[in-house]
Formats: sequence, C-alpha cells, structure tokens
Amino acid sequence: MVKAVLFDKGNVDEESVTFVLEHLGEESLRAGAEIMQMEVDPAHISAPIYVLGFDASKIGMQAPIDVNKVLAEEFKARDYKVIEPGGHDYMLEKNWQDFARQFETWIASA
Repeated sequence: MVKAVLFDKGNVDEESVTFVLEHLGEESLRAGAEIMQMEVDPAHISAPIYVLGFDASKIGMQAPIDVNKVLAEEFKARDYKVIEPGGHDYMLEKNWQDFARQFETWIASA
C-alpha cells in the first residue's frame, strides 16, 4: 500500500520502501491529518513558489482537474511542473538526481 501511494511504481528500490515503512509512525499520520486541516492565505506568502507535483491518477486518485495546476494558481506559484516518473517521495526514487537538478536550476533562476 505504501509503495502504491508514495512512489511511482517501478521507480523505487525495495530498500527505500522498507526504510519508509520502518520510519513511519503515529506522528506521520497525525501530521498528515493536521496538514489537511491547515488553512494558508496565499496573500501572506512572499517567497517565490515552485509546485512540483505528480500524476495522482497513478495512485488511484481520479480528479476532473489538474490538481497541480490549481494549487499553483491558488498560491500564485512562479512555476509548476508535473514530474515523470515520480511520486510523492520522489527524493527516494531511482531518478532523484533529476529532481535535485530541477530544484537547483529553479533556485538559481529565482
């Protein structure tokens, strides 16, 4: 289940999945629930925002809209990109260096 929700199928080593499973705790679930209840006023954000999203349909979430684009518009993100292949925990996936380079490039242009 964790693999299906957090990672792009076929783009993660079993060692990474095991690491995540061993380190998830009650606080992880609580933090996730608290985040879902948070309200953030985009007008109070002055830093440039980069939304780096993933195709949620890969984990079974079906939405009639591009959630990444809506989030980027709501928070007036300077840029947004949908990563492929990639999932929620892309920093632990096989191609993590591609995403690190994307961040480095974006930060250098900010």
